[in-house]
Amino acid sequence: GGGTFEKSGTGKLVLNPNDNNSISDGIFASAYNQLVVSGGTLEFSSFGSMPTAPASFQADLITLKNGATLRWAGLTTLTTTQSVSTGVNLNRGVTLGPGGGTIDVANPYEILLWQFAQGSYSGGVTFGGERGLTKKGAGYLRLGAGNTYLGKTAVLEGNLQFANDTALGQAPDSFVADQLSIDNGAMIQTNASGWIAATRGIKIGAGGAVVNSGTGSYIFNSV
Repeated sequence: GGGTFEKSGTGKLVLNPNDNNSISDGIFASAYNQLVVSGGTLEFSSFGSMPTAPASFQADLITLKNGATLRWAGLTTLTTTQSVSTGVNLNRGVTLGPGGGTIDVANPYEILLWQFAQGSYSGGVTFGGERGLTKKGAGYLRLGAGNTYLGKTAVLEGNLQFANDTALGQAPDSFVADQLSIDNGAMIQTNASGWIAATRGIKIGAGGAVVNSGTGSYIFNSV
């Protein structure tokens, strides 16, 4: 296969759904080279449902725009006694287009790793583009250092893990009060020891927020 597959409209499309912990190959399994989600929600449970992983990094392999959602449902049913970390192929870059995009990790016991490397300073561009990123879903999304997107970051559900400010895209040149917003009891969590840029204001919504430094640390408003 080849070409670009685009999901538009306000509804939800499920590709190759999880059925009793098995995956149907389906007609879309690795049958296209680029994905655009321009409306609603696209849900997948297998990386075979995503565009074929390229041999080298492709910044726009996946494009999210108009606030559309890419939802990872996962394959395994997890409980409080189980957890799993699932890594996305490093060459699958995401471009955040007009209106930005949302990553939804459904299971509260799953960590979706979308990063080049873990650590405070190592990494590479995974998320780029002109707009912002929203995290939804009860699960965990881990971002690595070095992302370049220009928009704001909103954590509205679950947990967003990151080591330092560069995971959240480029910091603004001057102070923006809500460049990072957290609401509905959502959590940000460090997986290293890092800092948050002085120009990246943090807005706590009416639903509250949790900051978890784990075994690492955050430095807020460093200069």
